[in-house]
Amino acid sequence: MLGLNTNELNENDPNRSNRKPNIEILELKDDFVKFLLSETDTSMANALRRILIAEVPTMAIDLVKIEMNTSSLQDEFLSHRLGLIPLMVEPGNTFVYNMDCDCEDNCPQCSTTFDLDVSWQDKILNREDHEQHLPVFVTSADLINHDDRIRIVHFSQSDIIDNSTDEGVMIAKLSRGQRIKLTAVAMKGIAKEHAKWSPVSVATYRFDPIIEINEDIAEKLTQSERQAIIDCCPTKVYGLERDTNNLIVSNRQNCMYCDECKVTAKSLKKDEDEEPLIVVKQSDDRFIFSIE
Repeated sequence: MLGLNTNELNENDPNRSNRKPNIEILELKDDFVKFLLSETDTSMANALRRILIAEVPTMAIDLVKIEMNTSSLQDEFLSHRLGLIPLMVEPGNTFVYNMDCDCEDNCPQCSTTFDLDVSWQDKILNREDHEQHLPVFVTSADLINHDDRIRIVHFSQSDIIDNSTDEGVMIAKLSRGQRIKLTAVAMKGIAKEHAKWSPVSVATYRFDPIIEINEDIAEKLTQSERQAIIDCCPTKVYGLERDTNNLIVSNRQNCMYCDECKVTAKSLKKDEDEEPLIVVKQSDDRFIFSIE
């Protein structure tokens, strides 16, 4: 086996000084984050995206012990739906992988347990008489949690709770006489093993746009021509400077490389040999990530 001195390799790497990735948060919500990754290359951006999707450990329901299921869903289908319910571990708490735990089956160190016992008869007790015949919904709100270290995420955003008539994530529907009774065990894992452990639903990145306006040509444009450039962009990248009324790039990171601005600028050319009014390029070392 060939031995390599990694320190020596790093010192001789011509791009060593550039490999100091920086992250700048652009937007942050309960279920969404948008950030700028800079001073790195495509390999690092793609590696980060793959790690976010498949290698960040999370908790998910992995073992389901079904005592009774008279619903229209098969046991396997029901277990699959339970596994996709998002779980959040409260800060400061940790779980170990079941394979690394000293227990024989599962224990509080490597797992947590939920109970579910819902029947059609119990659900219709609070209903009006004219709604008694309708099916009832079994949701994530019906799961009984016995562990304060973890909580069930019923909605992606807190403001949805007030505007929604749902009680949580839909699991199944029950008709007259049907019942579901089970025990679900959540364990730690990564999405490389199963997609239910993926912490994100969407993880994408795009190259940070570089937009250049030829000021000499832009100064010769009429007011209507400048407005045509502004109006053609679907994401409102361009605007007018307040004092000089010149064409400027006001929302550069909104650019989605549709090239509408370049097509419109080309149609406004008075001379075919004239340099392009707008040049749109992709940055080689800046990437905009969108994570949900």
